Amino acid sequence: MTDVVDRRTARLHLRSLTTADAPVVAALQSDPRTNVHRPGGPPSHEESEQAVHEFVRGWQEDGIGYWVVELDAKVVGVAGVRPLQFRGRTCWNLYYRFAPEVWGMGLAVEAACEAVAVAEALHPYWPVLARTRPANGPAVRVAEGAGLTQRSDLDAGGFVVLARGWQPTQYHPAADDLVGGDLSPCIEPGGTRTHSVLVPGRQIEQVRRALRPGTKFAIGEPHQFHEDRRVCYPDRLRRTADADLAVVCSIDD
Repeated sequence: MTDVVDRRTARLHLRSLTTADAPVVAALQSDPRTNVHRPGGPPSHEESEQAVHEFVRGWQEDGIGYWVVELDAKVVGVAGVRPLQFRGRTCWNLYYRFAPEVWGMGLAVEAACEAVAVAEALHPYWPVLARTRPANGPAVRVAEGAGLTQRSDLDAGGFVVLARGWQPTQYHPAADDLVGGDLSPCIEPGGTRTHSVLVPGRQIEQVRRALRPGTKFAIGEPHQFHEDRRVCYPDRLRRTADADLAVVCSIDD
């Protein structure tokens, strides 16, 4: 079991963020020097405190979230990953913000690398994303230092997106639309990773109606899935409308 609450790197202590950290973290979040690239300038201290409490709720709801980063027992930043829904996929959102006093020391990359390692240990099939403003070169370099690469095809909303593990969805050439005929396998014979989302079997029809025209999906029973229940193998799939779990493969935009 990966310990996500309290971790150490060569120089850093990474621990789960709590309400007791709100004053110092809110000050960091609202520091004008850490918001140079934010449209509209830095958030107010009250807005920053609200964001910190949202970070705390992330730990309570997801069992993982952004760490408080300490160097020599002093809080110097915030970093970590949280689950994120992006373009129909469950991903990890990589986040980091450090005090200006420690810029240039490589601490953000050190923390980001640890966050990526934890993310991939917990859910290796979830892509890791980092989103930042185009002019924020230091933030881009931190993400690249953690193994992410720029993906201009994912840029949106004024953000550039860097990703690790984002693979295009693959389909068997003989797959039929939706649940008609033979079902689309969720992984190509060569082992190509694909995006998958698990839903209760009773919601299959609801999901089908919500999907874009031309989207294909496969249905399988729980025992037919890989141990992390995010991929399955084509030779084990069969059509079953009352499955406890289903896998939905969404086409990339």
